[in-house]
Amino acid sequence: MVKFSSHIDQEKHKYVEITASFAVDPEISDQFDLMLGFHPYEKRILDEDEDNIPIEVLRFLRRSDLLNLENPCNREKMALLWLKLFPEINSMIKLKYDDMLHNLWQKCLENTQILQLAYAFYPSNLYSENGTENYRINHWTRDTAANIQQEITESSNADSRTLGKLLWTLPFNADCQLGKLVEEKAGLSKQLKKRVGITKLSPGLLCNYFLRRNILMENLLDPHQFEDFISAIFVEEGWTVERMKKTRDGGKDIIARQEIDGVPTVAYVQVKRQLNPVGEPKVKEFVATLAGDKIDKGFFVTTSYFTEPAKRWLKDKGASLATIETIDRQSLETKMQRIANREIAAYLMQS
Repeated sequence: MVKFSSHIDQEKHKYVEITASFAVDPEISDQFDLMLGFHPYEKRILDEDEDNIPIEVLRFLRRSDLLNLENPCNREKMALLWLKLFPEINSMIKLKYDDMLHNLWQKCLENTQILQLAYAFYPSNLYSENGTENYRINHWTRDTAANIQQEITESSNADSRTLGKLLWTLPFNADCQLGKLVEEKAGLSKQLKKRVGITKLSPGLLCNYFLRRNILMENLLDPHQFEDFISAIFVEEGWTVERMKKTRDGGKDIIARQEIDGVPTVAYVQVKRQLNPVGEPKVKEFVATLAGDKIDKGFFVTTSYFTEPAKRWLKDKGASLATIETIDRQSLETKMQRIANREIAAYLMQS
C-alpha cells in the first residue's frame, strides 16, 4: 500500500486517484518497493505490523543496540532494512510521520522521471449507507483503474526515457505524500502554470480538477486561459464560440452562437477573472454594448459576484435595454458540476 497521511476529509475532497508511469533507476527500485509496502528481497506485500512498526523501532531503539542484535526479530529486521535502504532516515526520525514520508518520497523521486499520468475522479459513495460495498460503483472503479494502468503502461513502453530503467505504473491517492509530490513535479497545476493552452485539455478534466481539488481558478489560470476555459464551457452547452481580440470593445470577450427553438441566436460573453465584485459601471457598459450592437443576449461571467447596486440596476433598467444573464462564481461552479458529472471521469495526459 502506498504510504500516505490518514487525515483526509473524504467529504470535502472527493476521491481523486492519480495513475503515473515512472522510469525508475534500478539502483533505487528497492527503495520504491519498501515505500510502497512491498518487501524488496522477499517479493511479498508487507503486513500492517511490518509496514508501520519498524519506523517506531527506529524512533525508540538506539542505533548501536539495533546494529548489534544477534538474533533480531522480524520487526527489528524490517527496521534494519529501512536503515540500509534509507541511511538518511537517521536525520529525519524526529520529524512528524507525514513530514518524514514526504522527505523519503522526495528522495525516491529525485532521479526518477514521470513519463505519463492520468487523473480519475471517483464517486465518494463507494459504500452504501449501511456500510456495505456499492458493487456497481466499485466494479466500475476497478475496471476504470485497470484500463488506465494498462493504457499508460503500453504507451510508456515505447518511451525512450525508459532505456536502462525500470518502468513502473502505479495508481495512488492524489492526497497521499506521493500524490502531492507527483502533482508538484508533473501534475496539471504545473502544466497550467506553464501556460499550456486550455484547448488541449478536456473540459471534464478541468471541471473535475478545480471542483475536486479545491483550487481557485483565478490563482492558477491567467486571463487568456480563463477565457479559453469559459469558451469550452459554452461549447459543452451547445454553443459555437469565437474568441475576440483584445480591444476596448465594451467587454465582448467571446461571441457565442446557437440555434434556440429553431431561431439563430447570437450572444456576447464578457469574462472577468477577479476577486473584487463586479459593480454597476461594468454592467452598464456591457448592456450598452449589447444594445448598441443589437445582440440577442449577453452573458457576464465572473469568478467573484455582482454587487447589489449592479443587480438592482440590471433588474430595474438594464433588462429593458438588453437580455443579460449574470453568472457569478456559484452559478459558474454549478455549470462546471454538470459537466463534471456527465463526462467520463478518467483523463490521460502527457507529462
